[in-house]
Amino acid sequence: MLTNPVETDMAILDKIRSNDLSGWEELYDKYACQMLTIICKLSIEKKLGEEILIKIFTEKKFEDFLSQIRSGLTVELCNYAFRFAASHLHKEGLSPDAATIADLPKLLQLIYANELSRKLIPESKPFR
Repeated sequence: MLTNPVETDMAILDKIRSNDLSGWEELYDKYACQMLTIICKLSIEKKLGEEILIKIFTEKKFEDFLSQIRSGLTVELCNYAFRFAASHLHKEGLSPDAATIADLPKLLQLIYANELSRKLIPESKPFR
C-alpha cells in the first residue's frame, strides 16, 4: 500500500505539535540526511555539518518553525537548514569561498545571494 507523503508529513508534524517524541524521531529519520546534505554544501566538512544539524534539532525556534508549516515539508526543511547553516557559519566568523558558492546549485546560489543582500552574512574569513 502506498502512502501519500504529504499526509505522512502532516502526521509527523501533528505528533510534534502534540509533544509526541515519536514525531521528532520520524522527522529525523526521514529528513536528517537531506538536511545534512544541504548543510554540507556550505560547511564542506561533514563534522561541522553534523554539529549544525544537531543545533537545528535542539533549538526552540526550529520547533516554532515546524509549527507554522502546513505543506511542502521537504522544501521548507532544506531551505531552513541551508539558511540556518549560513547564519551559523557567519556567527562563527566563517564563510564559504567563491569556489564553494560557484559549485552550489543555482537555486542555492540565489538563496545565498539573497542572504548576502539582506546583509545577514557579511564578509567573513573563508574556511576552505
